[in-house]
Amino acid sequence: MRNDAYWANRMRILEESLLNTGYDYVKNLEQQYDAAVKTIESQIAVWYQRFAKNNDISLAEARKLLTTQELKEFKWTVEEYIKAGQQNAVSQAWMKQLENASARVHISRLDSLKIQLQQQAEVLHGSQSEALNSTLAELYERGYYRTAFEVQKGLGVGWSLHGLTDEAIKKVLSKPWTLDSQTFSDRIWSNKQTLVNTVNTQLTQMIMRGAAPDKAIKAIADRFSVSKSQAGRLVMTESAAFSNMARKDCFNDLGVEKFVVVETLDNETCSLCGQLDGKVFPMSEYAVGVTAPPFHPWCRGTTAPYFEDLEGLGDRYARDVKSGERFTIPKDMTYEDWKNKQNAAYGAGAVEKSRKMWYNESADKKQYENYKARLGDEAPKSFKKFQQLKYDNPEEYKDLTSYYRYRGYNPSSDKRFFEAHKAVKVLHDSGKIRATGTLVAPPQGRLIVEPNQHAKDTFIKRGITQADAQEIIDNAIFALKQRQGTQYAFYTEKGYAVLRNDGLLTSLGWLDEGGRLLYDEVIKHVKV
Repeated sequence: MRNDAYWANRMRILEESLLNTGYDYVKNLEQQYDAAVKTIESQIAVWYQRFAKNNDISLAEARKLLTTQELKEFKWTVEEYIKAGQQNAVSQAWMKQLENASARVHISRLDSLKIQLQQQAEVLHGSQSEALNSTLAELYERGYYRTAFEVQKGLGVGWSLHGLTDEAIKKVLSKPWTLDSQTFSDRIWSNKQTLVNTVNTQLTQMIMRGAAPDKAIKAIADRFSVSKSQAGRLVMTESAAFSNMARKDCFNDLGVEKFVVVETLDNETCSLCGQLDGKVFPMSEYAVGVTAPPFHPWCRGTTAPYFEDLEGLGDRYARDVKSGERFTIPKDMTYEDWKNKQNAAYGAGAVEKSRKMWYNESADKKQYENYKARLGDEAPKSFKKFQQLKYDNPEEYKDLTSYYRYRGYNPSSDKRFFEAHKAVKVLHDSGKIRATGTLVAPPQGRLIVEPNQHAKDTFIKRGITQADAQEIIDNAIFALKQRQGTQYAFYTEKGYAVLRNDGLLTSLGWLDEGGRLLYDEVIKHVKV
């Protein structure tokens, strides 16, 4: 009889092979969603082009009824939907709604668009339900027979099993395995209803707010992207569940008395799965989602037969948290043992940090692309350096995010002005200067239209002319953006002038002690 390392290794390889079936289906599903989004973008654009004036349409206009010709064209579209539904796995409830829409003599512009968008959701989820049912049936059947093959090969003994019938597989697939008693078909239907309701609400709200077509299109497309992510998660979770269910049924039919939870020892394994690694349970307690994987969405755990007389024999594989290279470890080393060893080698929290970097990789890449687009050469030179900064140097990362936000509000101000802004804030917070606002590069081309009374009084009191004020504005080294960007205080070595965006000069003067302190601090960062 083979040792425990053999069982763990063979069941791990089998699980990965079965889950690849799920991954292949997810890729196909994502392509279907992407195609649906393109269709939706086109439908919304055409609708706005037809009914909006200057890309703007009120809710009252959207609720107007279709004209006789528009209604005729809409019914042609609905008839095409009905024909397509008869050939594909679209729900009967939706077919009935389409038939009712086709028979109506009045329908609003907005409702006509909602029906077009819901058609995309119905087709997506209809085909998803049918294809996932077929995929899971295939996965369960393969999982059962491959498990039987591996166990019999490992024991060196072969015996016959009753063949799986289609009816038996359907019975397994129709039985819910989660605590909320929902089957995968229930979840697909629930996801579809959530998508349809959200899209309809968003569409109405965006029209009420007078959103431009591009914003409406993006909002609806984003909603479908969320649904795509949920669909992928559902497929992989259900795939893991039914592959482990197949293993359970096969173990029982082969007379296996105990099973062991087997987790991958790498930085992608969560703490929950890590704590369950190596746990042994009697087959009577084999419960998918409770004592057997999947324990959460995208779970990679599996189970293997357990034989007490082989405990501790052989080796198993793990991955180094830094290099990612595989290495052998004693069979009885658990996830917690591996984690402690890795943390001892690379520092406390190394495994958790590495797992977080892996888990957030997709979101971090999007974030990094945004940072590159806004900051250009001032962004970290590579995605790897960006992640190292984010997870290894919290203070430097905090400064980077602050600069990213600063540039978002002040696109013409580079890192020099940001550093000067931070230094000036320190002076202000310590009470050494009174001037307020965000320090930025001075806006160009600003002209004084007229001075207010305070400025006129200053002309006389301080011997400053309007020409002096305009010269300060024209030659400013920096400015303080004030009143939410509605006015700027321009500074030169000699003086300052405060100008509103409408051209009203509100204040001016020569630099006093506080003004000189402010100017000197800025010049340390912004060279003249």
